[in-house]
Amino acid sequence: MRKINFAGFALLFLFAALTLGASIYRVYHKSLVLVGGFLLPGVLLLFSLVKIKIPSAKEEGYLGDFLAVFVAAILTYVISRYLKINAFLVSPFIGIVGALLYRRRQLPLFCGSFAGMTNPEILDILPFIAASLIVAGSYLLAKGVYNGYGGKLGTIAFSGCFLVSLAGANFLTATQSYMSRQILLIIACGVLAATISYIINNMLKLGPVIASSVVGLAGAILLFAKNPEIAMFTPVIYGASFVGMTSKKVITNITLIALAGAAFGFVYCFNPLCGVGGKLGATAFTSVLCAYGLKNLIMFFRPGMAGK
Repeated sequence: MRKINFAGFALLFLFAALTLGASIYRVYHKSLVLVGGFLLPGVLLLFSLVKIKIPSAKEEGYLGDFLAVFVAAILTYVISRYLKINAFLVSPFIGIVGALLYRRRQLPLFCGSFAGMTNPEILDILPFIAASLIVAGSYLLAKGVYNGYGGKLGTIAFSGCFLVSLAGANFLTATQSYMSRQILLIIACGVLAATISYIINNMLKLGPVIASSVVGLAGAILLFAKNPEIAMFTPVIYGASFVGMTSKKVITNITLIALAGAAFGFVYCFNPLCGVGGKLGATAFTSVLCAYGLKNLIMFFRPGMAGK
């Protein structure tokens, strides 16, 4: 079991590193100053490895979890593509239904819904089915690893969808460029959404899936705005809500969560991997790891801050 957990740990960390690396590669052709801005998250990502547990506890429910991930992925994809209902409405709705009616499988259901958000221009139905099977397998591989880290589920979804997209050499490369004012607003939005989600999750004790889904649905309301500059905050809000799914057992200090939300907003603005299901979660997971790395760094220099 330890070997499986180690493989799951490697899978998640490598895709977090890929998310950060892809963003650095994009800004490298734009500004060396921006590249310098990514150095700190890169260092913090490495410091997140200082205190990592590779559990060997027995996990159960493999078949049920596999089916939950796969079914939720297909359901989200079909509803958003063929019924023309925006995926930013479908995914959080599936999260709420799973949390209320099928609590035992709420996490794999939520994970599958992230994969289903993949843009059909990247993966048609048959390649997407293959991706969904990989995502379901990756979920089992990562069971027991990085539990309580926001963005883990999205990173699992991203892994399968990205690998199938890579195999087909099919990506949306026309990423949006943001003005300085928009970047600052996106970062501020990330801080707010992450903090609210964390409060609902840990302080109101409603759990990570409900917290993220509620914040995500609230953000989806902006989709109905006629002004595209307002609607563009919907994915930011939903993605940053994944940061707030972090357990207080992982990060107790809400200031670190706010910083992780800011990091999410910053990386989001330059992440070129558009249209791949789970991209937002992978960005959130990367940001949470950076915040955890900062926590380790603070504890290294100030051991008395360990419990704060």
